[in-house]
Order: sequence, then C-alpha cells, then structure tokens
Amino acid sequence: MSDVLAFVFVFSIIITSVGIVSAFGFRALQDIQGDEQANNAVRGMESLGHNLGNVQRGHAPGRTGELKLSNGKIYVRENSEISVTVDCGGGAPPPGCDSTFDFDMGTLYYDMESRDTNVTYENGAVFREDRGGSPLVVDGPRFICGDDYAVVSVVTLVSDAGAPGGGGTVQVIGREQETKLHFANDSVDTVRITVQDSRFDEGWVDYFQSDDNEWTVSSTSPPIATCDVGSDGKVFVRRTIIDIDFIT
Repeated sequence: MSDVLAFVFVFSIIITSVGIVSAFGFRALQDIQGDEQANNAVRGMESLGHNLGNVQRGHAPGRTGELKLSNGKIYVRENSEISVTVDCGGGAPPPGCDSTFDFDMGTLYYDMESRDTNVTYENGAVFREDRGGSPLVVDGPRFICGDDYAVVSVVTLVSDAGAPGGGGTVQVIGREQETKLHFANDSVDTVRITVQDSRFDEGWVDYFQSDDNEWTVSSTSPPIATCDVGSDGKVFVRRTIIDIDFIT
C-alpha cells in the first residue's frame, strides 16, 4: 500500500511540475515571439523611414516599403504640427527675414494591439513606444544645427487611404506631392522649432538633447528647441509633402 501511495505522490509531483513548466514556458515563448515581432516592426519602419528620406531629399519621386502587420494596424493621422521661427536679430534685417512657418506634419502609426506597442514615423523621425514607457528615438529627422548654419527639413505626410489591419504584409507607398524651399538667408541669428500636438514629446526632447546635437531645449511640453547660428548664420527651411498609400 505504501508503495502505491509513494507512486501516486511522485506521479502527482511530476504531473504538476510538467504543467507548471508548460504554462510558464509557453508564456515565455509568447513573450519572446512578441518581442521579436516588435523588433521586426521597428526594423521595418526604420527601413521605410530611410526610403521616405530618399523622397524627402529628392533622390526619387516615390519609394515603397513592407511591414508585417502581426495582428496590428497601420494608418496616417494628420494632427501633429511643427512651427519654425527665424530671428534675424536687431538692426534692419532683410525683408522677410524675421518669419514663422507653420506646417502640418502627419504621423504614420503602426499599432501592435496585441503587444500594446506602436512604432511611428513622424517628420523624418522613427519612434518606438511600449506600454507604460516613454517614446524611444530609433532614428532622427533631418534637423541640422551648426555653428553658423542650420537646416530644417520638414516632412508632411498626407493620406486618403484606410487603415489596413490583421495579419499578413502591407506595402507602404510614399510619393512626393510637393517640395518647396520656404526660407534661405545668410543673415540669421537664431532658428527655433516648436513641435505641437505630437504624442511623442519626450522622444522629441531626447532627440534635441542628444550628444550629437547643438540644439538648445527651452521647453519640454511642447518641445521647443533653438539653434544659435551667430549674427550672420545661414538658415534653410524646406518642406516635402509625401502622399502615403497602402496595398495589402
């Protein structure tokens, strides 16, 4: 009888152990799979950002990229804005030198609903945001601040397309709609950027405050950054409008 009880006891321990290992092992496997999906989404959006950068720089009239949706959805939301203010200081600046330019940005969102993770492209920058965390800058925009020059290159995304979702792969197509040089002058003191109505204020601040940037942040909400180019600095402000379409 004691041998039977011992067998039952040992067998119960084995079954329980197998169940615990299976449950936690499956959960760990799901976490690993989810992390890999998120990393793939980041790499895909970063690659797409580089392709759109080619359109922005005039290297091509259009570019495409692919993203695996992994039960997520992708869409463009046109509510974020950027303001660029150029200050030519005292004296008698050239006509039109003291100017402010307001641009819509538009944001390309890829929401991984099962992971509470989103990866986005906004004005040349790629951000990753996980549940409960701050946005991480994956790739920065084309904002250049030097000792005697600055270049502010704005990207506006527009789209009439729907929001593809579910599984499978979506092809993202970006076509240049317009590129315009809004400002070019070599008698500038400062240029100031204000990012408005963006979900990624912390990400923008981190970008402006990174070690390889010369921008000075004066506000974090909304993010405001200034570049001092001296009394005779060269400043260029340009904007490219890119139309986004999706093919599933």
